[in-house]
Amino acid sequence: HAYGAVKDAALSQDASSYVGELLASVVIMSVFAFVYQQNVIEGPPPFPMVGSSIPRRQRLGLCDCWNYPHTCLHVAFCLPVVAAKNYHATRVSSFWPGCILASLGTYCMFSPLYCFG
Repeated sequence: HAYGAVKDAALSQDASSYVGELLASVVIMSVFAFVYQQNVIEGPPPFPMVGSSIPRRQRLGLCDCWNYPHTCLHVAFCLPVVAAKNYHATRVSSFWPGCILASLGTYCMFSPLYCFG
């Protein structure tokens, strides 16, 4: 029975650590999203309409994203904010509902798996 108590204490500590990390991530991402919305979303250029052709000189290849490291870092570390910006630019959703839904889709689908790792 002593082993079970130690195991339960370890699981409780892991769960509280996980919740703390998740809350810290939510706070940091929310602050970033607020600043991003104030500085970037308030006036993005309109997204090209469907069917409009891109001139040949502006077409990009698969690996051209490496020429824009700031965009790569935004996508790697702030995916819900980038998704919300794209939803807003394409008029799929406004910024905040898109940010919340992208966050839920990004973190809630994979977060429970962390507890089993």
